[in-house]
Amino acid sequence: MPTKMRPTNAMAFIDSHTEGEPTRVVFDGIPDLGVTSIAERSRALRESHGWLRAAIVDEPRGYPALVGALLLPPSPDFVPTLAPRAAAAVVYVNNVSTLPMCVHASIGVARTLAQLGRAPEGVWPEPLALETPAGEVAVRIETDGWITVTNVPAYRSRAAVAVETSRGTVRGDVAWGGNWFFIVEEPPVPVAAEHIPALTELCLEIRAALDAAGVRGDQGEFIDHVQLCGPSTGTSPSADSRNFVLCPGGEYDRSACGTGTSARMACLHADGRLGPGQRWVQEGITGSCFVGSVEPCEALAPGCGAPCVRPQVRGRAWVTAEGKLLFDPRDDRHGRPTRTPPEVQR
Repeated sequence: MPTKMRPTNAMAFIDSHTEGEPTRVVFDGIPDLGVTSIAERSRALRESHGWLRAAIVDEPRGYPALVGALLLPPSPDFVPTLAPRAAAAVVYVNNVSTLPMCVHASIGVARTLAQLGRAPEGVWPEPLALETPAGEVAVRIETDGWITVTNVPAYRSRAAVAVETSRGTVRGDVAWGGNWFFIVEEPPVPVAAEHIPALTELCLEIRAALDAAGVRGDQGEFIDHVQLCGPSTGTSPSADSRNFVLCPGGEYDRSACGTGTSARMACLHADGRLGPGQRWVQEGITGSCFVGSVEPCEALAPGCGAPCVRPQVRGRAWVTAEGKLLFDPRDDRHGRPTRTPPEVQR
C-alpha cells in the first residue's frame, strides 16, 4: 500500500452558514501576519500573502460563494468599547480579495466560538468585541439562539445618483455599512430568485457605470457591492423588503447581506423612514431574513461628514463541517479560481 502523505502545513477550520450564506472560520495553523492592527494585517494578507486567501476560499478547497474569516489575536493596543472584553481580531476574505467587514461571517464567527467551547453552553450573558479592519463590532448569542451583531457606524454618502444601463437610467444611494454599496430601490428587474441571472447582469452594468463615472466612496474606494431592493414576495410574511446583493467577485449573497442591510437602514433613517430602535426585517433573494435596527451615534462620516447610525443585525448560523485544510509542498494548487471574476475588487 502507498505510504500515507504527511502534509507540511495544515490549518484547522469550522464551516457554517448564516441564513444560507457560507462562512469558513480558520482558527489554527494560520501563518504569522504580525501583531500590528487588524487593518494592517488584512492589508499584508491582501498585498503579500494572496496565496493564503486563495487557499482558504478558492477551489479546490473552497468555492466562489465562500467567505473566509481568519481568527487572530487582537492588536496589543485594541481597547474594546462595545463589550467588556475582546474575543478575537478577524480578517475577512472572499473569492477575489479581503473585506473590511462582513456581518454574516461575524455571525458565523460567534457560532464557531461557541462550537469551540469559548462560550459557556453556547450562550453569552454579555457581548464580546471583535476587532475588524472596518472597526470594532460586538457579537452576542441570545437565549433564543439568534446572534446579534452591533456593526460599525453606517451612513449615506450620496443620494439619488443616476447611472445609465441597457435597461435605462437607474438611480441609487451610495452608502457605507462596513463595505461600500450602491443601493437601488425598485430596479427594472424584479427582485425574485427566478431572475438571478438578469439581476446579476444589471448589477455588473451598474458597477461598471459607477466606475466609469468616477462615483466612489468618500476616500476614493471602489464601490464593489450593488444592492437591488424590491417588495417582499410573501415568502417571509414579516419582511419589509427583499434584496439582491452582488458581491465583489461576481457572486450573489445567499443571505440578506448584513453590511448591506446596515447600509440600507442608514439610508432609510436618513430619509425619515426608519426611526431609532424601529425593527426592519430584510429578506434576501433566497427567502431568509435578517432583523435589524439602528440607533443614532455621535460619529460623523470621514470625508463627507454625514451623521452616522449604529446598526444592529440579528441572524442565525449553523455549523456544517469541521476539519483541516492540508497543504502538500508538491501541490501547486493552493487556490485557483475556476473562472475569472467579471470584475476584481480594487
